[in-house]
Amino acid sequence: MMTFEIVDTGRLVPVAVEKILDPSQRGSSHYWVDLTAPSSEELERWLEILNPPEIAKSFARGTLTIGGEIASSGAVVLDTATLFTLPIYGGGEKVPAPFSAICIEGLLVSFHPGALPVLHQATLAAQQGDVLPVPSISGLVCALCRFFARLSGDTGSQLRAKLLEISTRMDKSSGEVSLTEILEIDEELQVLDATVHRQIAPLRSLESANTRPLNLVDLAASYSFATSNLSFLDQTIDRLERRVDVLRGRYDSKLAERTNRRLAVLTMLSAIFMPLTLIAGIYGMNFQHMPELDNTYSYPAVWVVMAAVTAGMLWYFRQHGWFD
Repeated sequence: MMTFEIVDTGRLVPVAVEKILDPSQRGSSHYWVDLTAPSSEELERWLEILNPPEIAKSFARGTLTIGGEIASSGAVVLDTATLFTLPIYGGGEKVPAPFSAICIEGLLVSFHPGALPVLHQATLAAQQGDVLPVPSISGLVCALCRFFARLSGDTGSQLRAKLLEISTRMDKSSGEVSLTEILEIDEELQVLDATVHRQIAPLRSLESANTRPLNLVDLAASYSFATSNLSFLDQTIDRLERRVDVLRGRYDSKLAERTNRRLAVLTMLSAIFMPLTLIAGIYGMNFQHMPELDNTYSYPAVWVVMAAVTAGMLWYFRQHGWFD
């Protein structure tokens, strides 16, 4: 559990959870409580403190029945409380991690089924610098949405760099690129694509939030960074998926070319040894009268003929581009 107070300078300052639990100490300040893998009992305790409408409680309870894969994403904006669930993906994972949050006036409680290292890094940055557009819950939600959108964008940039690096290596030597590399990038792109699609809808729902607990309308200029970034990323992913298809086609083409070269070598060897096998077969027959066998120079003569046939066929293949 992480507990913070939002100070006037726009920074996060760690505070004791007791101060948040006691309404008399909480005052008019703004607080953030982040719960990692909370139990049902712990979530119910915070829902009792927040006391949101029943629809928000049901939505919050549903986010804990995910079982490793985010089952839903969305946002519920009410007059007295706001709840949203977003998938978070930083690359490398098989599925995005769900991040849920519910806020009332002056208090935001977020929860997720597992540790989120990237979120911990973000909180460290928020403790050291002024990263919130305004020192309030609305400013915190705006900063979180911007952070998650930027994280998706950074993941997209990393995948684009990987694709460029693989394409460059393939241009130099196709043997240095494995099909596994291409398939892994394709899998990461599919996960990122699903993540972005699930982020866009709730973020756009929050964009019009103008209630006492959450007012993002007044932060439209800052908040639009998140939605516009995701819209651009959605288009970028489509282009990256087409580039993956192109790389897959190039890999298959190089593989077919390599196979054809090997078959050409086998064909040449078969063509060269066919007349040699014929000559060896003729003189390997056990006839009584074979005049060449009594000739002193028959053995070296056969070798000369076989060498000439081999050289002639090699010359023929080279002239017709079989060695290119």
